[in-house]
Amino acid sequence: MLLKFTYEDFIVARRINNTSKVNVQNYRCSLYLFIGYYLEKGVIKDGEDVTHEIRLIISHV
Repeated sequence: MLLKFTYEDFIVARRINNTSKVNVQNYRCSLYLFIGYYLEKGVIKDGEDVTHEIRLIISHV
């Protein structure tokens, strides 16, 4: 799954789990910065299947 869809999949999962709107917004901001950092460092690449890598990383959030 592409990075954009992995990110949105995570946010949708948080909503389904009845996470508050404030926490969902915090996840959005944190993950945006987090993903940007990893893209900049070359750990992950946009346009590649990153589902497994991202899920491993964000499962610790």
